[in-house]
Amino acid sequence: MSSPKLRLLLDESIPNLLARGILRVSRSAVYVRMLPALKGKEDRDIANEANRDRRIIVALDNDFKDIQVKAGVIKMTADRIDEACLIKIFHAFWKSGHRGKAKNRRT
Repeated sequence: MSSPKLRLLLDESIPNLLARGILRVSRSAVYVRMLPALKGKEDRDIANEANRDRRIIVALDNDFKDIQVKAGVIKMTADRIDEACLIKIFHAFWKSGHRGKAKNRRT
């Protein structure tokens, strides 16, 4: 089930397969690679867009560690290279009842 409270902005570090899995779960999510105005932009520009649109950034890297993101950042582990596993991890998080705790935080 999609949550209008958790509007996601998927960073370019998120691989296409994982992004498709997240987009199926969260219909309010948007993917930087699909937005010509943001594709290839610097992390600070991505963060500014997330702040303007009150979106949580989902990333696979630590690029947003020192950048203010008001709605928060969900950082998935880059140690896993199996995208199917990462999709399952995200689905479990999404259904866990803890996703609301991610808002305005770094998770």
